[in-house]
Amino acid sequence: ETDCACSCLVPIMSYEDFINACEDTDGVRFSWNVIPTSRIEATRLVIPVSVLFTPLKERADLPPICYEPVECSKCRGILNPFCTVDVQNKVWMCPFCSQRNMFPQHYKD
Repeated sequence: ETDCACSCLVPIMSYEDFINACEDTDGVRFSWNVIPTSRIEATRLVIPVSVLFTPLKERADLPPICYEPVECSKCRGILNPFCTVDVQNKVWMCPFCSQRNMFPQHYKD
């Protein structure tokens, strides 16, 4: 640990430890830490740019939910922040297959 200008302690960790800590927190791992910014850089890559995402990773900072997730009737995708929601008609649109789905009866008005 080192002292910074504001006299607070800042822990020093290696880049690998930082990446592992981010993966432990978010459940996301990228094949590269930098995405190519040009077509030439992209063609020089030996390993493709990819991501491993763990959607069911348990996180201590999020409270558990006490109900089943709302699924798309066509592709079984889960209601998420990227879905289009029509509150007036009580429907949501799946971002994966564009299926319009009704909200369950137990959802509030």
